[in-house]
Amino acid sequence: MDLCYVLGNDSAVALAEHVGGSLEGFATLMNQKAEELGLSNTHFVTPHGLDDANHYTTAYELAVLTDYALNNESFRNIVNTQCTTITINGNARTINNTNELLGYLPGVNGVKTGFTNGARKVLSYILYKRRKPNYYSSVRM
Repeated sequence: MDLCYVLGNDSAVALAEHVGGSLEGFATLMNQKAEELGLSNTHFVTPHGLDDANHYTTAYELAVLTDYALNNESFRNIVNTQCTTITINGNARTINNTNELLGYLPGVNGVKTGFTNGARKVLSYILYKRRKPNYYSSVRM
């Protein structure tokens, strides 16, 4: 699980190859899940989201995917962690979440930050409120 805290492009590729057998196999799995969730304006090509004309989504559909992912307790715990120490090959390293809203704005839980030249800055997060609905999912692209 430590690898999930430092998920960079290289580790995204390694995990995709392990889970999907190849990058193409993993993209197929992701596209099947997108179809299951009714995401008609989403298509995956890469596990890391770097710019590719055939890799796209909308802010709304990314929010739908975020809501789905947050049903997974391990995922929720990872994206809500501000700071943790991991050990890789016997070496301890402290890492910090890059979501600046996490821990700064009450009720905000982290999900994903990112930047590509095509998408620019992207921020996906959850805002928990004490009234219904229980939370709001937001994506800024």
